[in-house]
Amino acid sequence: MTQERLDEFKPTRYFITYDFETVPRIINQRYRSKSVVNGIEVHNSQQHTVLEPLSVASTIKSKYENKKICFDLRQESFIEKWLEQMFEEAKQLKEDNQYDDPEIPYDISIPVLGYNSAHFDMVSVIRYLTNPLWQITSYLKDFSHIKRVEVKYKITGVTLQLLDAMLFVTKGTLKQFVADFGNGGKDEQKGVFPYDAINIDNYNEILSKSEPFSKEDFNNELRKESITGETYQIYLEDSKQFKNKWDYLQYYNEQDTSIMIKPIENLIEMNFENGIEIFNYISMASCANTIKYKIACHDFDLNSRYINQNDSSFINFIPFNLTEEYWEQKVNSYKQQDLRAKRSIRNNVQESYFEKFAQLIEKGSCRFCKARFTNENRPTLDRIKNAIGHTKDNVRLACVYCNVARANRYDRITRLKIQLKRYYLSETIAENPQVQYQFELHATTNIIESVSPYTQ
Repeated sequence: MTQERLDEFKPTRYFITYDFETVPRIINQRYRSKSVVNGIEVHNSQQHTVLEPLSVASTIKSKYENKKICFDLRQESFIEKWLEQMFEEAKQLKEDNQYDDPEIPYDISIPVLGYNSAHFDMVSVIRYLTNPLWQITSYLKDFSHIKRVEVKYKITGVTLQLLDAMLFVTKGTLKQFVADFGNGGKDEQKGVFPYDAINIDNYNEILSKSEPFSKEDFNNELRKESITGETYQIYLEDSKQFKNKWDYLQYYNEQDTSIMIKPIENLIEMNFENGIEIFNYISMASCANTIKYKIACHDFDLNSRYINQNDSSFINFIPFNLTEEYWEQKVNSYKQQDLRAKRSIRNNVQESYFEKFAQLIEKGSCRFCKARFTNENRPTLDRIKNAIGHTKDNVRLACVYCNVARANRYDRITRLKIQLKRYYLSETIAENPQVQYQFELHATTNIIESVSPYTQ
């Protein structure tokens, strides 16, 4: 938007999906333990288990192909090897996601999406995300429920953002997610796996066998569920193409990552139709919030001249009256600001400059939005060069909003934020001052973030 090249804006279309398969490990078991409660003998049985990673698979969606990979417990340090491969694949995806014009910046981390991964998958992988080769740079939520985490490879600088695709949809199963957002193809069917048939003690023995699982192996005693005869026959047909159950596990694990591709692609395009980059956001609600503000600003033009007819500059204009006390406070404030930033204060504005600046303020206006100064729109001194302090030759008058809007940002971003402010005021989108402030804050932030590759 700031570059006036929105017609070239495109979303992140190349990403990675992943999924872990697990086996239970019994960590505390009491079978028919006996205790006496109020003189009555009580027999209890209980068992506590934890889930251990058995395998991890990914599908890499690149510009030219969908590539599947899988690592399992038979390989030493298989999770680290998987992560190493992710960073290697991400180098190509970063290139695929770039704009054709190298002048257009693109710096979004490569998305690595699981489904309902915030609860288990993230917990399984989090311990491996800091080592001599890569490190966590940011994360969302706490370490027991991580919705998003960014990991940077120290040598290449490639960054992965591991996140949960469920952030962008309503809660449900992977099967439902694929049904709701997929294309309904045969290759989008979720497979079946007998989780209750294996555990940490017998997994290798069972998975090394060539004969297929029995129908009873798919029974879930806890939920009192079993698969239908039709589903079991489909499994039997699928199993014929595999040498052993390890190969079937790989197929099943990879299939769970493969069926995520189309639904995620469709989510990307659905949001792109509304002009936003989905991976700039943390939830379905934040995407909807941005779309709401973009609709409210549908006729915004970066080059239009917006005038607020209710501005006090037009109605009974009373210029801001600079007092010596106010000027003294501002001079001291700028001095402290520069000292904190370790900037030289040798040639800073002085209290003796009062008369000169009083005249400038009375007749002048904001260097950015051109608004005159009033008691409601007070003047400040904005530094022209941010590396230099508040010297007489390095400051110009600016209203508070425009000074804050500029901060250390690029001039184009400053121009966009200020133009948006003019638009809100001219359209009187929010009459209540507090509501208007909130609208300006959220709408400006959301519109800029929705097209972040253009904000430099």
